[in-house]
Amino acid sequence: MTNKKPSLIEFYQTRFNSDPYALLDFFSAEVSDAAAEVKVDWQKIASDIVLDDKKMRGKIPVTEKSYTGKVAVYGSIKTTRSGIAYPHIAFHTAKDGGHASSFNGYAELLELYKREQGVEVDAETVSTRKREQDEKRKARETRQAAKAEKDQKDRARRHAEHCAYQESFCTGATKQLYRNTVEHLGDEDGSAPYFVRKRISDIVSAGVIHLVRMRDRDGEFTAIELHNVHGDYLGLQRLYDNFKKYTVAVDDHQFDGAHCVIGNLELAEQAYITEGFATSASVWLATEGKLPVIVAMNADNLKKVIADYRKHHPELRLINAADNDAFKPHAGNKGLITALELNKTTGVRAVYPIFDDLDCSGQPTDFNDLHCLAGLEEVARQIKAKTNRLAASSHYFDYCLQRLKFAGTNTATEEALKAASAGMLLCPIVHSTQDIGMLIDMAVPKTVQYNRFKVQSRILWLAKGKLSRAKGLRSFTPQALNSPDVNYIQLAGEVAEHGNVTLPTSVLDMVESLQGCIIVRSPMGSGKTENLIRPVMQNAVKAAYLAHRISLIGDASNRLQIANYQDTMSSEIPYISHMACCVNSIINPKFSNADGLNWFATVDTLCIDEASQVVRHTANGPVDNPVRVMDGLVSAIRASNRILLCDADANDSLIDFCRMARPGEPIHVIEVTGNCNHISALHTDIDSAFGEVIRLAHDGQRVLVANDSAKDGKKMAEVLRQTVKDAKVLHVHKDSKADSDVEAFLASPNTECAKYDVIIYSPAISSGVSITSAHFDHHVSIFHGVVPPTDAVQMMRRDRTARRYVIGIGINTTQRETDREAIYRGLVAADEFTVDFEETDEEIILRRQKTIFDEVRLASIAEENKARNDFANNLLLILIAEGYQVSKLSTCDEEVAVARKLKKWGKQIVEQKRFELVMAQVTPDEETFQRLSRSELRSEAESAQIDRYQIETQLLVEDIDPEIIAFYDDMGLKKVAALELLQSTEAEAAAYDRVQIKNKVVITKHNYKKVARHLYRAIFSTLGVNPDTGEGEFTHNECRAAMAETLKDKAAIELYNALRIGPHANPHSLPKDATTWIKGVMARFGLTICKRKTGGKNRLYINSSNWDYMASIVNRRRENGISSLQIHDQAAPAPLRPAAGLNAPAIPAEAFGGEACAGRDSLQSEVINTDGKYPHVKDRVIRIVSKFISDTEIPTEFAIAQLSRQDFEDIDGGRISRGELVDLLRQRYHERKARLIVNARH
Repeated sequence: MTNKKPSLIEFYQTRFNSDPYALLDFFSAEVSDAAAEVKVDWQKIASDIVLDDKKMRGKIPVTEKSYTGKVAVYGSIKTTRSGIAYPHIAFHTAKDGGHASSFNGYAELLELYKREQGVEVDAETVSTRKREQDEKRKARETRQAAKAEKDQKDRARRHAEHCAYQESFCTGATKQLYRNTVEHLGDEDGSAPYFVRKRISDIVSAGVIHLVRMRDRDGEFTAIELHNVHGDYLGLQRLYDNFKKYTVAVDDHQFDGAHCVIGNLELAEQAYITEGFATSASVWLATEGKLPVIVAMNADNLKKVIADYRKHHPELRLINAADNDAFKPHAGNKGLITALELNKTTGVRAVYPIFDDLDCSGQPTDFNDLHCLAGLEEVARQIKAKTNRLAASSHYFDYCLQRLKFAGTNTATEEALKAASAGMLLCPIVHSTQDIGMLIDMAVPKTVQYNRFKVQSRILWLAKGKLSRAKGLRSFTPQALNSPDVNYIQLAGEVAEHGNVTLPTSVLDMVESLQGCIIVRSPMGSGKTENLIRPVMQNAVKAAYLAHRISLIGDASNRLQIANYQDTMSSEIPYISHMACCVNSIINPKFSNADGLNWFATVDTLCIDEASQVVRHTANGPVDNPVRVMDGLVSAIRASNRILLCDADANDSLIDFCRMARPGEPIHVIEVTGNCNHISALHTDIDSAFGEVIRLAHDGQRVLVANDSAKDGKKMAEVLRQTVKDAKVLHVHKDSKADSDVEAFLASPNTECAKYDVIIYSPAISSGVSITSAHFDHHVSIFHGVVPPTDAVQMMRRDRTARRYVIGIGINTTQRETDREAIYRGLVAADEFTVDFEETDEEIILRRQKTIFDEVRLASIAEENKARNDFANNLLLILIAEGYQVSKLSTCDEEVAVARKLKKWGKQIVEQKRFELVMAQVTPDEETFQRLSRSELRSEAESAQIDRYQIETQLLVEDIDPEIIAFYDDMGLKKVAALELLQSTEAEAAAYDRVQIKNKVVITKHNYKKVARHLYRAIFSTLGVNPDTGEGEFTHNECRAAMAETLKDKAAIELYNALRIGPHANPHSLPKDATTWIKGVMARFGLTICKRKTGGKNRLYINSSNWDYMASIVNRRRENGISSLQIHDQAAPAPLRPAAGLNAPAIPAEAFGGEACAGRDSLQSEVINTDGKYPHVKDRVIRIVSKFISDTEIPTEFAIAQLSRQDFEDIDGGRISRGELVDLLRQRYHERKARLIVNARH
């Protein structure tokens, strides 16, 4: 007989009879601890708690008086997947900005289960425990039954009283209740003391609202019928002489949205809304009944009534005649705070009374008080006066400061904490922590006291958190470094004479003593290439160097004194021991032998420079066949004995990648610390930075400019060339790399930079190019958010001698998804929709499995989105975390205005030159277009040829004008493709998806057409717009219905975001304006929305000229047999050698739509085929040489490798005959062959 340990379910049954309440009783102390965090006295409510997933009713006892009425308790029973029902208690408080805590019964049960394993309990103890649990359960059930009976009786009594008042009001009957008699005395005639005192008797004679005089045990009162937005009766408001109250509510929230109307709403386009009846009457009388007035009864209900009208009658324009509760220093001015909140959230305009120069001894608050003090004429004047209008600021921090100005002693600290949180969203780009504290202090009324220490502590706590999160984008978190598989070593860097940190000599010895993945993080300019990578590779028998950009390889191969993959032939590969290669090209067939073994899988040492960028670039960058490249990279990492990953930006993601590439092995992390406190960074806006460059150049200063927007860089270059004639300007960007001046600069930046007064460079050289000679007087960086903040820091630090930077930063409000699992769930949902009835269950399950590529890509996207969502602040916080002396640059409004004009002028010049350049090109044929598309380097003229080819063959435009070029540059082809998808058949979209499935495209690279088409057409259908003609009108109601259906739940939102159907939707805060959301969706198709007014209502429709323009392009393409849904059903590329141990499916070349991206300089903008190596003259010479040696045994690769730059020019110019060339090449080929034979024998 064996002593088998009970399962958790069995333990729960034996120990607690599987009763959640028994578990709750047992852990009473733990529940009390959770309750104490929000000052709830658990012991006083424990016997009354009901686990019904509802808020606990009644007054909740608290341990501190200030928390009275500000706490809530929710009890529920949750169930695990295994069927264990356990208690969950949530405690909330609204005090001090809000706080929550909870008790999780399952977690406590599991802990108890682990703790008591192996502990034997005698039978008597078990019996006693069960008896006590049964007694408690019976007592609880008795209490709950008694409470339920009492609640039922109370409800019956309330219902009877409610019906009595209703019947008496409606029929005139007298109703007798227990200790109360309800009498109907007749219609109100205006003589009631309340009406006389409030001077609103005329409202009765106007006959615009039904009022009844009644009497009950509290005396005579005027009864007003209250109803909801649909007109359903809810109860009565009773106006007594000195007080007022509702009739009794039968159920909770019965009077939510209850109101009455003075006047007629049926034909009204506009209406006032107020809190109290007297206020409404005064407003109606003052406006002579021109507009109806809605009476919402109180400030809290005012929000609910407006929300109801916004939902059911959005065409009705409301004006809030707000109360001005200025004489309530403790409670604060709730009327104006509510007005601000409603204006901010719903757009409802607000006016409020001002009592200046009036007798305020009675502490007036509303328009009725103004009526009584100054008459109806003054009420009418103030309602229309601009000085009485109240509008919430569009900026959230300023809005919070507005609220703070109206706060009272009881609410000031809470409002100040909200303002602190809002202000910290702008820190440090707009405000410093000191500024935020000062602005809050200035906003608090002088007579109001608040907890200044608590607010300052909150600001500092938020600042610390922001700094930590930003630092995590470019460094390691403690959680990652404390993982058991991470061996973390921290070394202090050595400070050189020039102030930069350099690697200590011990790092090399340390790396040489380690095996496996070794991550070295050290500051930029610390000498990683010369002092670490080079000796590590030299000491290795066989080593490879990888980087993420082709332009880095030439310089790296020279500095490391190793072979360059671009200059290496396939026949030489077996005899090469050290080589530098771009990661894009590691799957080039020339690196594989006859058995399919890749050269990179045979090295013993693999050095990856800028490792984070290499991984991110492979997963999410311009890479042809990225899945196979990722497989090749992981295969090389798994095969190498030592993998050295160097990066100044190394962070947790790099550790995760190493963990996936070499699971179960230790990861060595060496961090060389140092700070940049010798470097200052002055930040400003992008226009000021633009003007600063122009000013410095005019003063004869030498300026180095980093600009993440090539378009903006072109504007600057043109303005400088036009205004500073003597200045030598060089602009380095993607399309200028082929220019001889740029090529020379990239090859030798230290030498070439001395030739220029201003150098402007784009993300094309965000890393790899280092300037170590002091030439430039000033360094300016301009960032629009095109690259992540980590790459921005890399860009600005190209000149190692710089000690002061001026940084212009653009504010980007675009939001992106930051939850990697949410992105994946959205893709899985799309996958399920796509493969429905197409694949077997087993294949669906297989497709849901994440590959390494999927994991890395999702992590890369989420991390980059997180950094970009708050680009400006993250950039500055990264600099602060690394020790930069960050401060704000003072600016002059006049100089900024001048800079904007210059920028606008530069844009006109650039656009005109762009048009002239495109028009000057001859449209290339198909062969030339393909060759240019494959070229690593293209001149601007060659890029313009590609653009012209695309415009003429894809947009099918013959007469090119500036407008069509602007449309093409503004992602015109993508908009055309979206409209083609909208108008396609389901079969066409499904066929496109099937081809991707057949070619085993991984889930994160699948371009889901069928489900996207379904969502788009559903939106058009809800709007009532024909997707084939664009005809149809709609209102805000249809916009709201379309948004509600598309974003109906969390899963739908994740699918919507994953497919990028429209603007990003935050699942926790959906778009406020449905019409704006629809405009964002229509922008995907290149369409705009117009509106017209009919019958007082706005009718929306698609701009007809806009639609005709887009439809004409789609129709022309259809007539010519061109479509983005054309199927290129080709076999998937051959996978890597199986020995790599990877099962990730291969991905075909991205040829499904045939759309090339042109005219952009973003790092993520286009796919580059790195195998098409020789652009320009070389392309022509290759064809010539290939013909010359076609009948010889000489390989073309060998022949090309033997030619110098001069040889290329001579051949291209016809100065070398065919005979001379062939004889020379044949001689060298035989010599090379003989050497290889000798080496092979050795």
